[in-house]
Amino acid sequence: SINIRESSYEAYHCSSEPTGVSGRFGVIRECRENATGNLFMAKIVPYEADTKQAVLQEYDILKSLHHDRIMALHEAYVTPRYLVLISEYCSGRELLYSLIERSRTESSASLTFPNILQGLDYLHARRILHLDIKPDNIIVTHMNLIKIIDFGSAQTYNPLFLKQFSPPIGTLEYMCKRKIHTFSAVQWRCLELLFSDWL
Repeated sequence: SINIRESSYEAYHCSSEPTGVSGRFGVIRECRENATGNLFMAKIVPYEADTKQAVLQEYDILKSLHHDRIMALHEAYVTPRYLVLISEYCSGRELLYSLIERSRTESSASLTFPNILQGLDYLHARRILHLDIKPDNIIVTHMNLIKIIDFGSAQTYNPLFLKQFSPPIGTLEYMCKRKIHTFSAVQWRCLELLFSDWL
């Protein structure tokens, strides 16, 4: 279990340069652990009254996940103003740019899609909905591995609770056309996402 520590800011050196990846509530920076020299990704989120519950929910979900297709949480710590989520370092390209580089060939999609579904199946087996699956939140690493990132919108599955959200959670242009919060709807949206240029 990964517990939130009091400030460990001195344990890491975080870059001031953006990574090109952003989260729902915070910014993401590359950081290096001073003791080991290992690289990580730091999601720095304002830890305030209006965001605290959502931020802690993201932390609670991430610390329970252990799968090769999901960016792994390394540790978490708080400062007077921020919660910092330290996750594994995933260098690569967002899914959209990766598919463009491969000219969106059918063979490249056939390799990518099953890997995304592996991650989604793992989440759904634990009754977790990501709720913001889109190209920006899927990284193709330099080792050609798929990583699902940014759980800022994620929820533990509860159909009665999810129906209360208005407006719906997620990014509008990537939502299912119907307001359906089911596991099959998420997988269908994933299929639309990958094959939108061919359908």
